[in-house]
Amino acid sequence: MRAMCIRRAATLTACALLAACGDDRPALRSADGRYQVLACLAPERAADAPDAELWLVAARDVARVPAGKQLLVVGAPVDAAKRAVEDGRWAAASAFAPPVQAVAEVALLTALELDTPPQLAFGASYLTPANLASSGTPVFAPADFVLQAMRSEHAPQLHPQGQQQPVRFAVARAAGDDPWATAAERAPRLLGRLIEPLQGVVATPTDAAAWTAELQRGLDMDYRTFLVAAADPAPSAAARRMVVEKGGKVVLFSPKPADADYTHWVGVDEATLGRAAADALQQIRPEGARIVELLTTADPRHEAFAGQLLLKKP
Repeated sequence: MRAMCIRRAATLTACALLAACGDDRPALRSADGRYQVLACLAPERAADAPDAELWLVAARDVARVPAGKQLLVVGAPVDAAKRAVEDGRWAAASAFAPPVQAVAEVALLTALELDTPPQLAFGASYLTPANLASSGTPVFAPADFVLQAMRSEHAPQLHPQGQQQPVRFAVARAAGDDPWATAAERAPRLLGRLIEPLQGVVATPTDAAAWTAELQRGLDMDYRTFLVAAADPAPSAAARRMVVEKGGKVVLFSPKPADADYTHWVGVDEATLGRAAADALQQIRPEGARIVELLTTADPRHEAFAGQLLLKKP
């Protein structure tokens, strides 16, 4: 982890220099010269960006972009992306929807003590004015195909015939309008079979003690599989570690894991979001574009975006 932090710091410095050195050469460009990344910047350096026709930004960093810039937004929730592209605030977006059907199935199979992959990072979609009517274009990740194989292998458990014994797993979600937590509440109903979920609601999502109390309550009620849902999984880390140390199973439902305190994780593939952004760019600007990124080369979304467009240093 320490080496990763040092490498990321070095990358941020290098990217900042690319924008500030006064050199007219792009930081990256495609072989045919159509697509040029003028600079890749940490968000706090947005004011230093050179002039460009399009800005590639993470959803959380949109507010840092100067007014009047065309935006290609990476990693937005799909509903927000649809609205923003439709009303013209964004030129295009790569987007995700929390894969709630998949996490429901993983939680069920885990509760049944059947083998499932420890990590499943699902694909994304891209949205442009041209494909909004069809709700965007999907871009698949390997987990999408793994899920289909898993469904085929475990079809009798996922779609049982006749009366079945209840399957018990606890749902502990962050409070408020957290989209991952809200989606997870639907998980038991999506399975179409009798389940006895503990619908745990943590009072304060930033309070680690509240998470621990909630999951301990589930353990006391003899739950052994926990679906823990939060856009930010960090506050629940100690509680999840406690469950695993006591022999329980934790299915973490979050954009990315952030730690190793779980037995299974279901989320979104960062690289697929980057590839989807490249596909969107090629659709909205087939003639090419000069781009500023508020992502860095330490970001898997950037690496996938650059790889899809065959961007290299000139």
